[in-house]
Amino acid sequence: MTNFCNLSDYSHMIDIFLVVNMIKKNEYLVHIVQKINAR
Repeated sequence: MTNFCNLSDYSHMIDIFLVVNMIKKNEYLVHIVQKINAR
C-alpha cells in the first residue's frame, strides 16, 4: 500500500509540475505577444 501511495503522490507531483510548466509557457507567450504589440 505504501508503494501505491508513493506512486500516486509522485504522479500528482508530475501533474502539478506539468500545470506549472504550461502556465509558465503561457506567460512567456503573452510576454512575447505584448512585446510585438508594443512595437
